[in-house]
Amino acid sequence: MDKRICLAAVLLTASCLVLGGCGQPRHIESLSQGSAASVMPDGQSSGVDGVSSAPLPARAADVPKEPIPAQPSDMEIDDAALRSHLAGMQWLDGDRGYAWERTGGGFRLYRTEDGGEEWRDATPPGTPAFSGGLDAGRAVYFFDSMHGWICLAPDEDPTLVFRTDDGGRTWTESKLPVRTEPTAMQFVTPTKGWLMTSADAAMGRVEKTLYVTDDGGLSWKPSAESSYAGESKGLLPEREAVTGMHFIDAKNGWLAFGSHDPAPVLYRTKDGGEAWSKIPIEPASDVRYGAGGPEFPGGQTRFGYTLVYRNEGADRRRLDAYVTDDGGDSWSFKPWNLEGAASFADLRHGWGWRNGELMATADGGSSWNAIPAGPTLRKMLRKFPVPKSLQFTGARDGWLLLGENGEGETALLRSRDGGMTWIASS
Repeated sequence: MDKRICLAAVLLTASCLVLGGCGQPRHIESLSQGSAASVMPDGQSSGVDGVSSAPLPARAADVPKEPIPAQPSDMEIDDAALRSHLAGMQWLDGDRGYAWERTGGGFRLYRTEDGGEEWRDATPPGTPAFSGGLDAGRAVYFFDSMHGWICLAPDEDPTLVFRTDDGGRTWTESKLPVRTEPTAMQFVTPTKGWLMTSADAAMGRVEKTLYVTDDGGLSWKPSAESSYAGESKGLLPEREAVTGMHFIDAKNGWLAFGSHDPAPVLYRTKDGGEAWSKIPIEPASDVRYGAGGPEFPGGQTRFGYTLVYRNEGADRRRLDAYVTDDGGDSWSFKPWNLEGAASFADLRHGWGWRNGELMATADGGSSWNAIPAGPTLRKMLRKFPVPKSLQFTGARDGWLLLGENGEGETALLRSRDGGMTWIASS
């Protein structure tokens, strides 16, 4: 008999007490290990050594006692089970990953440890209402299955950073000095990380501050700021907005900026983010704008890419790339001719979209070939035609988040054969 699985709604309410004086990190406890969520993955992270205050228990209402299993069949899809409002996802390997959704003005985080068969809630208790974005690597980042960070900017109060080192079971909260929006976040170890923030744009200016932490996010200190002087003083440009950040180790990192220049605007640091210099890049024959990145996939230190786009009519952009093979010293234009989401697992294997079809490359983007859509993918694309996010953690394991234009319902699919076939994840 076909199994049809309906997802139970999870309503999480949490109360948090303020411990100690202002500015002190506070330790807060999430749902217990046995509690479960309905639609999405939960995140993992770790607790904080040396925090003297005792964990405060969260209060949960109407939480199912058993995990809700994912759909067991490629062809037997319960539409209600697949619909959610996921805003982003991050996968660490073939089994462990996180996804999150916006709930009214709030936030909910989920994690899986079995490739999406079961999902558990890992939301920090007491997350405030906020209006910013929830992109992976922007407001949410996981270094591994245990260590993760969430940065939220409340409507009026200073920006908060939630940190876990036990897979989302408990969280520690810290604050930045002021309210500012997160635009990029990354860690290269469980203790060393960076958080790029920006204030509201005004009069052609986007004030930016790069914060650095050496204690896993318990405390943050400014490392670099923006200025009209920009590169001349080793500072960041004030005119352009940050579109991406990537560090390959504790010293070497890149920032990408959106601009109207004919080539992507990339800045590089070799001292951990204190001084920055603009990288000269030869533009392509026609104007393209920075779309994100840079990315050095699969732990690569030599091969990387940064996406650029060109508008081709209303709501349509063509994605190409600038690629480096020498660790970011030089970048050359590559006409990938993709649309929407793109993902590389290593220096050879990549995936993207073109004319509504999933494309794949096995030679670093030199050539792309269409992967015919199977029954499940065709069915889901009819209901959710927009690829919101695509991520492969290896040559075979990948996840695809489909949605509608705007912030409508979404569907999460996974593949274990390099994108040849897809199944629905609850």
